[in-house]
Formats: sequence, structure tokens, C-alpha cells
Amino acid sequence: MPIRFTCPHCHQKLSVGQRKAGTAAECPRCRQTLTIPQPPAEPQTAAASVEAVKAPPIGEAAVFLPEPDDFAGLELVYDTASTSPPVKAPPAAADVIVLPRYVVYLQGGLLAAVALAAFAIGIAVGTTLVPRPAAKETASRITGSVTYASGPRRKADEGAVIVALPLTPHRPAEKAPIAGLRPTDPPPEPDNKGIAILREIGGNYARADANGHLELEVPSRGRYVVLVISHEKRSRSSDGAKPADIAKLAPFFDKPAGLLVDHRYRLTEEVIRGERELAIEFE
Repeated sequence: MPIRFTCPHCHQKLSVGQRKAGTAAECPRCRQTLTIPQPPAEPQTAAASVEAVKAPPIGEAAVFLPEPDDFAGLELVYDTASTSPPVKAPPAAADVIVLPRYVVYLQGGLLAAVALAAFAIGIAVGTTLVPRPAAKETASRITGSVTYASGPRRKADEGAVIVALPLTPHRPAEKAPIAGLRPTDPPPEPDNKGIAILREIGGNYARADANGHLELEVPSRGRYVVLVISHEKRSRSSDGAKPADIAKLAPFFDKPAGLLVDHRYRLTEEVIRGERELAIEFE
């Protein structure tokens, strides 16, 4: 008689021949390995033995009627092992979330907007915190010529002085000494103290060459007081420089009247942008 039992894993009812008792097999439903149990011992009675061995009449074929029970029509357990992986049950309904398509699109749009906003904030913060290098101011130049009248002719005013003073509220802590800066003085040394002070406040000093050509560089554009003092032409006035001109030069020089001495001069306010050309003529 077949051995009837249930799978210890999935509780499927199974049946198999007695010759497979004690061997390993695979459940055809859950694919788990199991051991086929031994058949249960059956009680022997005299009546049962007689019924079991009772032969059919001569000339008739033996007919075995299936016993009605819960195992009728069930699969058998096979003794061949399967290499296919166990069949996994589909996920439970509680593990699956169903969203409308527009919700997925909306979430993607929100993520993109947040990323873009974070990028913009990063650029703004970086621009604010990281100082930009200060723009280098473009230097400007004053060029031109200085001449004086000598009879009907005009000659180059060699050694004429040109000074540029910035018109700013800042004034030097120390006024520039005039020694070496007057037109009658020998050309100043490169380390002249007065020139160093003028350059510290954004001004400069130079002298005209043998051809009367002058060239002076200032560090930035702006408004300047430009003073040109002739080397050759003397002042016509016995009173010397005008008080208003001396007042303009007083914040920069310790003895502005002594700088002008008795030579002719020209004091003007100039706006210098890039290159400013001057043509100075002393009569």
C-alpha cells in the first residue's frame, strides 16, 4: 500500500510507494527537501487476513477498488532532485504601494526645483564670502611740452617743474619738504623725501627734458591740481605768488611760497583720464 503523509513545510497531502520509505525526495509543490516516513504498523486480525488473501473466482480478473479517503487523486513524491530554485510567493498586498503617475512626476519636479535652488544659494553664498580681487586702477599720464618766449623765438624750457596733486579729502600726515624740488635746484635724487611723500598720496613730480618735453604718471584717474614752474622765465610781479595759489599748495608742501620763488608758474585743476596732453607757454 502507498505511504500517505503531509509535507512538513507546506502541509500538502502526498502519497508514494512503500519502497521509497526512508529516502529523501522533493515536494512537488514547495520544492523543499523532505524524508519519506516509514509506513505505520497495521493491526492484523483473522478476519482482515482472510479478506486480504481471498482470491477471486477462477477465470475472473482481480479488481482493486480505491479506498475512499482524503488522499485520493493527489500527486506522488518523486525521488529525483530538482535544480530549479524554490518558487517564491508573490509579495503581500501590504508591501506594494500604488501611486498615480502624476504624483511621481510631481515628486520628480520638486526634487529638481530643490536641487536648482540649492545650487543658486551655493553660488550666492560663495560669491558673498569669497572676496573678489580689487580691480587694478589704470594709471594715467600727463604729457606735453613747456616753452618760453625768447624774443621772436620760442625755446624749450629745460628743467621746468611739473607737479600733480590729487584733489581728495585725504592729506599727507607729513608735508613734503621743498629741498630739491625747486626749478633752481639740481635734479633731485631718486630717494628724495619730498617726492616720496607726494607719491604716497597719489601724486608725482617730474622735470622737462632738454627738448622741453614733459611726462608725468599718476596712479589713477581723477581730478588733480597741476603745477608747472618755469625754469627760465622769472616772475614779473614783485609780490611773488598769489595768496590763493599758496593756500592750495599749503596742505602738501611745508613752504609753498619758497617752491615758487620768483619764477613764473601755472596752477590749474585738470581731470586726468588715460592721457592728458598739455602745451604750456611762458611769455
